[in-house]
Amino acid sequence: MRHIKKKFLRALKVGDDVIDVISSIPVNEQAIAELKRTNFEGHYAIIQTDGNELIQAFQYNKNGNTYFIPEPNPIVIYFEVGRLYIKNIAKAQQTLFDELNQKKPDAYKILNNFYAFYMYASVCATFLFNAIEAFINNLIPKHFTYSRVLDKKTEVYDKFQIQRHLQFEEKIKNVLPLIFEGKSFHKEQSHKYAHIEKLREFRDEIMHTKSYDQTSPNHYKSLFTVSLDFDYAETLSSVRDFINYYEPNLIEECDCGNDL
Repeated sequence: MRHIKKKFLRALKVGDDVIDVISSIPVNEQAIAELKRTNFEGHYAIIQTDGNELIQAFQYNKNGNTYFIPEPNPIVIYFEVGRLYIKNIAKAQQTLFDELNQKKPDAYKILNNFYAFYMYASVCATFLFNAIEAFINNLIPKHFTYSRVLDKKTEVYDKFQIQRHLQFEEKIKNVLPLIFEGKSFHKEQSHKYAHIEKLREFRDEIMHTKSYDQTSPNHYKSLFTVSLDFDYAETLSSVRDFINYYEPNLIEECDCGNDL
């Protein structure tokens, strides 16, 4: 998979007629300077590019200076981090097994190689799952509510409460089909969803690493074994397909010819 096109949170390509209207509005430098000194609450910053694109930006203050930075889509960033690290995983795993298969393998080389491999693996899994979680949370409409019965009581959750209090599986299997009128990735593409489930389990073990010294002298054998057996390439494709299922072409390979 080639590197992914960078996406802004909000961007709009407009025609020359719109640019002409924008350009015709007088600029009040004093009003702009006063606005920059405020906390900018309730206002949007828009950057106009030479290519007739309007891009939402956020205000950032540092050392008395005000900056406006184009607001990227974090979902795309997280996915790209996972993709980049996958490129290193295969190489690191091959280097590890090349040393393991030596007639007289070097323990220190094995350790260094496994360090590199597991670092890439854990970062990749964590950021791919971050992409999914951020995506799901962003899909929930601003005024959407979700109801469920728990202990014979009906509980109603708003968007903030859904994000904070509902489990990942409930969001995917119950909340998203309600938002998208029955459209359900886990039912329609269950084989791909199985990879996402394995990703969730792997990521949870990474984020909440437990020691199993009660049952084994190898405290983390199960975690490290999963990392070595995990299908990173299929998982990457499944995460892309999950995201694009609900928002087509959000994850899109760049056609620039370079692979960063």
